[in-house]
Amino acid sequence: MEGAWDHRAEQYTKAAIEREAQKGVDYSCEAIYLDPGWDTKFASLIWGDAWLGPMDAFVKEMRDRYGLKVSLHTPLATWMSLDIPMGPPAIDTYPAVARLIAPPAPPAPPQEPGTKAAPRRLPAICMGSRQYLEAAEKRLLELCAAGATFLMFDGNFWNGGCLNPDHGHPIPYTFEDHIRANVDLAARIHAKYPRVLIEMHDMIAGGSPIRHTPLYYTYGLPGSWDENWGYELMWDSMADIKALRCLSLYYSNLSCNIPFYLHVNLRGDNTDAIVLWWYASTCRHLGIGGTAKDPAVVAAQKAAMKRYRAAEDLYKRGEFFGISEEIHVHALGNRVAVNAFNLDDRARTIEGSIPLAELGLDPARAYVFDEPWASCADGKLIVKAALGPWGAKMASAEGR
Repeated sequence: MEGAWDHRAEQYTKAAIEREAQKGVDYSCEAIYLDPGWDTKFASLIWGDAWLGPMDAFVKEMRDRYGLKVSLHTPLATWMSLDIPMGPPAIDTYPAVARLIAPPAPPAPPQEPGTKAAPRRLPAICMGSRQYLEAAEKRLLELCAAGATFLMFDGNFWNGGCLNPDHGHPIPYTFEDHIRANVDLAARIHAKYPRVLIEMHDMIAGGSPIRHTPLYYTYGLPGSWDENWGYELMWDSMADIKALRCLSLYYSNLSCNIPFYLHVNLRGDNTDAIVLWWYASTCRHLGIGGTAKDPAVVAAQKAAMKRYRAAEDLYKRGEFFGISEEIHVHALGNRVAVNAFNLDDRARTIEGSIPLAELGLDPARAYVFDEPWASCADGKLIVKAALGPWGAKMASAEGR
C-alpha cells in the first residue's frame, strides 16, 4: 500500500522532529505531539527505535533540551483495518485470532457514476477482541512507561460487528459492546498511569465532524477517558470559523464541561489570532500546528500564546459562560478572562453584559481589566469591543 508514511525512517526523522520542537518552544507550547510516523507501522503502537532511538532517551531530550512533554497519536483497530494511505498497517503485528469475522453484508447499492468508492477493508482486527485489547494494553503501557503523557484514541469507530466466538465479546457484537471495549482500554491504561491524558474520539463515528455517541456517555466511569475530540475542526480551522461550524464547540461548552481536545491549523489565521483564541476559548486542551506565511500573523500568534499561557488555568479549569456566541467568559476563583469575537466579514462593535454573581464572582470586589473594552460596573461585567472583520480580543482581570 502506498502512503505518506511508507518511508518512516527517511521522512519522520529525529532532525525533523527537533525542528518542530523548536517551533513548539517559540510558540510557548507544553508538549510536542507526534502524528503517525513515530510507530513502526500504522497503529502498531510500537515506538520506531530504528530511526528515533529509544523512546525514554527521546522523551528525556525533549524535556531537557526543549522543556516539552511528549504526546502521541495512537490509532486503534478499526482504522488500521481500512485501506487508507497512512502507511503500511500493523495488522500482522497482532495475534491472528484477533481478526474480525464480519456479519454478512447487505447487497451494496448501485454506485453513482463519478462517486468515490468506500475504502477497501483489509483483514480486519476486532477492537473488542480480548487478544487485541491485551496486546494494545501492553504496548500503550510501554509507551507510558517511557514517558508519553497524552494518548489520542483515534480510529476507534464502529467496526461493523463481529461474529468471532474466540474473542470473548458478546455475539452479536453491538454498538454498546464496542463502546465498552474503548472504555476498557482507557481504564487499563489509567489503572497504572492515572495522570496520562486520554482523548477519546467518538466511539461510533470516530474522527468525524458529526457526533454519534453523546458527549457525556461513559465519561464518568472509573478509569474512563479524559477528553472529547473537537468535531474534526482541524484541517482548515479558519474556514470552520467563517462557515460557523465552530459554533458546535460553543454550544457544547454551554451544555457540559467535559473537556475538548483539538489540534488546529494556524495557517489561515489573521493578525487578531482568531483561530488560536476561538479554539483556546472552546477547547480546554489546545493543540496547534502549521505556520502562517505572513510574519505579522506569526508574531500575533506567538504573543497570543504567551497571554494564553499566563491565563491558561482559566481556560483549562475555569467555568465557561456565554454572554453570546461572540462573547465568552472564563471564571475561576476571583479571576476572569473574556474573549470577544466578530464572526462576520464586516467591522462591528460587539456588546454584552452579565451579572458578576452569575459568573460566581463577588460583586463586592473590584475587577480592573487589562484591556479598556472590558469593565465592571453596577455588579455587572460589561463588554464593548470594536472589532474588524473576523476579529478577536482577549482581556483578563483579578478581583481585589
